[in-house]
Amino acid sequence: MNILLISAGSSSFKGALWGAYDFDLPLNVAYVAAYLEANGLSVTVCDLQLPGVDINCLLEQKDIHRFSFIGISANLSSYRQAYQTALFLRNRHYAGFIFIFGPLGLYLQEMIFDECPGIDFVIYGEEEPTILDLIRNYAAPQGVKGICYLKDDQIKKSPSRRYLSDLDTLPFPARGKFNINRYFPSPGKYYVLPQITMLSSRGCNYHCLFCEKTGGSELRFRRAENIFLEIEEVVSRYGAREICFVDEIFGSNKEETLKLCELLIKKNFGIYLRISTRVDFIDREILTALKRAGLYSVGVGIESGSDQILKYNNKQITTSQVRQTIKLIKSLDLETRGYFMINMPGETKESIKQTKDFIDELKLDLVNVQIAYPYPNTAFRKLAERKYRIIEDKWNRWELSDGDDVVFTQSDLTEAYLKMEYRNIIRRNFLNPRFIARWLKRIKTFHDFKYSFLQFLNLLSM
Repeated sequence: MNILLISAGSSSFKGALWGAYDFDLPLNVAYVAAYLEANGLSVTVCDLQLPGVDINCLLEQKDIHRFSFIGISANLSSYRQAYQTALFLRNRHYAGFIFIFGPLGLYLQEMIFDECPGIDFVIYGEEEPTILDLIRNYAAPQGVKGICYLKDDQIKKSPSRRYLSDLDTLPFPARGKFNINRYFPSPGKYYVLPQITMLSSRGCNYHCLFCEKTGGSELRFRRAENIFLEIEEVVSRYGAREICFVDEIFGSNKEETLKLCELLIKKNFGIYLRISTRVDFIDREILTALKRAGLYSVGVGIESGSDQILKYNNKQITTSQVRQTIKLIKSLDLETRGYFMINMPGETKESIKQTKDFIDELKLDLVNVQIAYPYPNTAFRKLAERKYRIIEDKWNRWELSDGDDVVFTQSDLTEAYLKMEYRNIIRRNFLNPRFIARWLKRIKTFHDFKYSFLQFLNLLSM
């Protein structure tokens, strides 16, 4: 059976100078492709986020009618492209099954059928086993956990599927199905190329009010030997010189993290590592070992400079912890990256001021700021609907989920004020001589120069 997997969602995000022009290989599509092929299916992939690639190119290169199933993966912000792709396929008389997966399927679930005619199934939850189960049992979808489907013109939702407990059973992502040379990070997101993105864990057992929980509520980590083997593969097969771990809580298991460091130090690949984690998950022992293994950059989710806002949102960290961790990271001469949000639940003008002052105090190397967005089917969205002022003409425009627009207001905040403060924080951090001087040292290729220049123009026009 032939399966086509299409990535319709751009990997770029807004709110940071270094994040708007990335072209990251869609890991979830690569994982699904590898899993299906390991179970005897033939899989073809197409990534529509790349320049010069669109659905017309797809039809020119492939006979879509030979595929029994076509899966479309997308982020919430790129839902229009996903819907247009599905409509395009139907207009070209594709008679097979079309399913939606990825964050779009998780967030919207049953809503997709009302928004996009022509969809047969929606996948929510862990994708690999669910998609395989669906392909094998599509004639009896009621027995497939983790999907939404149509039956007798009625939208049905099956019970959720348990998340995989042992991530080591997953095959490594099918990176060989993609043209690796077409993927590259923007200047601030790498030290040396080629960079390969990788996951060391899935899920999170914390319960921050603003979080959309894309990987489930249980933190599951891969063992050190399994991660090491994947690193060995990407170094030998793709010439990787840097690994960017894209899970939000790297180092969730201290014992396995230290073991991975031992393996990397012993092998001495000469690679660089980039991670993101929580401020309460790392200590001097872990960071020292990671630096010996190649670590150069650490990102942490700080969110706010107000302890009151952090507590209200159940972040379970304090600004004092943040200060200590940032000081520790800097003491080891590692790059510091901080992620912040404004208009979080409970936000006020005073708490936004505290966040701005905190950013200034920390003197981070790179800052990412976004306007909090209440994703569908989350506790945050239910709270916003119940308690805050909804901006009706924006509330269900999913393209605004990139984090640079306002869809609700609260307390003494207005839409205009939030946008002004968002712009002020970005300009304050990226248009100062200290940052620009450091940034110029990061430009290593024509691509870096081109997109740095474009972003600089964007900043000037904000």
